[in-house]
Amino acid sequence: MKKLSLNSCQLDHVLMEELRVSLHDNESLVSLNLYSNEINSEGAQLIAKLLHNKSNLKTLGLSNNFIGHGGALEIA
Repeated sequence: MKKLSLNSCQLDHVLMEELRVSLHDNESLVSLNLYSNEINSEGAQLIAKLLHNKSNLKTLGLSNNFIGHGGALEIA
């Protein structure tokens, strides 16, 4: 799978953990869009863990979530 869009799906940190585990072995993902969900700083930490082995990822869409400054720093 190269592109995944889960926009407006009410994803929170619990569902982000499930997504992180599900995508762990996917090495071909280049675009992940998670716009307009309920992702907070805990979810941002999980996204940061997911990104560690996703060197091919070129696009990450996270607008309209609740990540905050601390969550953004985790991802960066």
